[in-house]
Amino acid sequence: MVGAWLNAAGIVLGGVAVLIWRGQLPAIFQARLKIFLAVATVVVGLGMTWRGIGGPLSDVLIQCLILLLSLTVGSFLGRLLRLQHYSNRLGRFAQNQLQLASQNPEKSWNAGFLAGTVLFCSSPLGLMGAFFDGLSGNYAILLVKAVMDGLAVFSLAKATRWGIVVSCLPVLAVLGSLTLLGQQLEQVAHDQTAVLASVEAVGGMLVFCASLIILELKRVPLTNYLPCLLVAAVLALWWR
Repeated sequence: MVGAWLNAAGIVLGGVAVLIWRGQLPAIFQARLKIFLAVATVVVGLGMTWRGIGGPLSDVLIQCLILLLSLTVGSFLGRLLRLQHYSNRLGRFAQNQLQLASQNPEKSWNAGFLAGTVLFCSSPLGLMGAFFDGLSGNYAILLVKAVMDGLAVFSLAKATRWGIVVSCLPVLAVLGSLTLLGQQLEQVAHDQTAVLASVEAVGGMLVFCASLIILELKRVPLTNYLPCLLVAAVLALWWR
């Protein structure tokens, strides 16, 4: 559960930074930090895919085929289930809570808590990061997310007071539960190395896509791609 604790700590540090640094971050610093986060996301994502694809050439070709099929079928299932639609609705709810916090100081604490809980718990990067933290002990995804959430808290804490900072508690609970779920699945499938490798390879590509969102190069409906992880596991089992 290292990643969940890191994510919660990033949120708290973002609130503490507001007390220390009263002004806004310089624009040049924000731009450089965005590039750093995007590069970190690319490195983490491609590193996962690289670890998931390997062995003889025949195995590599099969793994690449599973990767492509998983992304295609998984995204179709995501669109069919309208996962991104519901994710966008959660985002709009959080945005409305933030507007309420800025317009009504008396409700800023509760609104900030709700907004932070929804934003930080429903992030596809967070859901994948917690899962892989339990599945393989890789908490690098949540480390990147911790920095992103800390910056979000830094920019929003003045309007929401400490409400958004306290959202670290449900974040710790939700991500910690997903990490425990990943650990249980790893124990069940610890001898299924091909399955775990395929899931990690697909997860790495999804993390890589998050860098496009960070740099605002392409609005990837990342939530729609979450079923790709399950599809990868099923295809890897079937292909054995």
